[in-house]
Amino acid sequence: MEPPLHAEGTGTARDEWVLSLRYKGRKGGEALALLLCENVGPGLQCTEGGTLRAAGAQVAAAYGSRAMAAPGQAQIMAKLSTDAGNLLRFGSDDGLLVTGDGGGSGDPAACGKSIESLPASGVMGAFLLAGLHHPFNSPYGVQYCIANGIDITHVRTVATADGVAWLAEYESGNVTMARSTIYSSAPASQLDSDLIATTYNTAGYPTNPRVGEVDGEDGGWYGWLAAKYHNWFLPEMLARVNGKTVVLADCMADEAEGVAVSEAANVAAVLRAGKQACAQKWLLVGVEEVANAKTVVANGFTPIMMPQFAGTQVKWGETKAPYTVEELTGAGVKWARLTEKYADSVFEAYKAAGISVLMLDSSRQYVQERADRVARGRLCLDPVYARGVDAFDYRRPGADPWQRKRMCLGQLSHNTDNLQVVGVEPRGYVKNNHATSGTKDGIVLTAGFGDGRGSPALLVGYRCPVPKPEGSYSITWDMQCETIPTGAGAASKLGILFCAMTDQGPLAWEDDEARNPVGWPAPKRQMYRAYWRAKTGEIGIGRWDEAGAYTSKEVATPKPVANGWVSFEVKVTPDSLSFTRKGTGGKTVTLEDALWRGPYVFLEKEELHVEDAAYRFRGGYRRLVVT
Repeated sequence: MEPPLHAEGTGTARDEWVLSLRYKGRKGGEALALLLCENVGPGLQCTEGGTLRAAGAQVAAAYGSRAMAAPGQAQIMAKLSTDAGNLLRFGSDDGLLVTGDGGGSGDPAACGKSIESLPASGVMGAFLLAGLHHPFNSPYGVQYCIANGIDITHVRTVATADGVAWLAEYESGNVTMARSTIYSSAPASQLDSDLIATTYNTAGYPTNPRVGEVDGEDGGWYGWLAAKYHNWFLPEMLARVNGKTVVLADCMADEAEGVAVSEAANVAAVLRAGKQACAQKWLLVGVEEVANAKTVVANGFTPIMMPQFAGTQVKWGETKAPYTVEELTGAGVKWARLTEKYADSVFEAYKAAGISVLMLDSSRQYVQERADRVARGRLCLDPVYARGVDAFDYRRPGADPWQRKRMCLGQLSHNTDNLQVVGVEPRGYVKNNHATSGTKDGIVLTAGFGDGRGSPALLVGYRCPVPKPEGSYSITWDMQCETIPTGAGAASKLGILFCAMTDQGPLAWEDDEARNPVGWPAPKRQMYRAYWRAKTGEIGIGRWDEAGAYTSKEVATPKPVANGWVSFEVKVTPDSLSFTRKGTGGKTVTLEDALWRGPYVFLEKEELHVEDAAYRFRGGYRRLVVT
């Protein structure tokens, strides 16, 4: 028997053992309370014998005479910080209470977010208002970031002719063509703010929603399109945010636009808005030029350096930093945003100098490990998916969001890796009420998706990571070939990639400057493939081994019929796989294998012929469910 346990008696029938607590001359509950008091962690304190051990007079004043324990007794209670500005106290019902000055609403400095309050690592930011899901300057994008507790919310700003910071969609600083009802493509710097405020952003198309396929010219992945809204401005956004997220106002000016835009003018407009909102503690001002960073510091705000990175301006593995450490520290810069394409050595040099770096990346979960090593946090088009299920379990057990004509969480591809969401090149679009094929649901991977490379795929992030991937489960979904490829052979196929060990994109980037000018590294494909040949109809299971060698096993089934939906099922057990085409002529192919049991699933549509349009086709997917 070891203290604080105490035994009395001999253990006989007439003198049974009696166990009790004894500690520093106290017994029972008092001994337990004192023992706990001496081992409390942060946020707790102990009162003993009328003397407060920690928070002293402040607690006594807040709690009154009830804060004092009776002589010889101990109590455990919350510890209230003595730091200036703390608004936490004990309420009349003995609960913890936060009030603002005069009993009003909470003070952002105490209950909101500030730059100083951001965590030392794991910061999550939303690039372009979580632009995978919303137009890049939409009010509902702001609300989405606030509601999901995003640490930093990024938005582009451009100064109007009267010096007001307008919330822009694109780097050009123009009121965007095909978006605005009037003044299309006019530079915002040449229009007064009240003029811009009269215009709608139609969020994709004037007749909203449109009958027909949603393509790159009218909103792309915005699905059933977004409700139109008036163009609006940074002062309105700051008033709405009010410290509930740190705002990153991007002032960068696209050099290609010439004198139509000016970073210095954009900075002046943002500082004006920040001062109006008293946002010095929760507004980051994004600049490219060091001289403008000095202006930001001189005005009492925090700059963040945002060097140009678009296209091939930065290639994968770049080791030359965009600024020297001395340039930044000499200007009082404490934050920077770098694309993930920079080498670790660039991030580490800034980190060693005390500069907090946000990594602008692909929004994929596998990036988190690298970001934790070399950066303060991340900036993502899809931040809710990127931060994983621990913060909020976004996985949906039933309904397919594509049936509602909307973007899905984690709907990522090689295009979003390049931060491309909308555009005219093939990207994979949610379908609307198609003019020629009747009402359609699901998602389409268009002809040319992947441009003839191997394994162009779309992550089914809203179902991932699959719970308990090492166990038994099934994946069911429907597929169709909207068009049938006419090229010889059976190269064209569609299906899923499953049991993937990571959510890194599987696209087989070439070691060819013309085809891969950024120098994206070819990924390791640690996964299986369930495929359906788009011309000849065979189904099969493919497997990559640890060395990257690929083998497959397939069986013949009926040829696809254009626009004909077919149901499929993959079953996974700890030591085997099966893939079944259901319905008339359906068959099953099986594989005894246990190499990969990762938790990620992709849609794949492969054409493998770069120039020959005869191998291109449109593939549809819907109703993918994991059970």
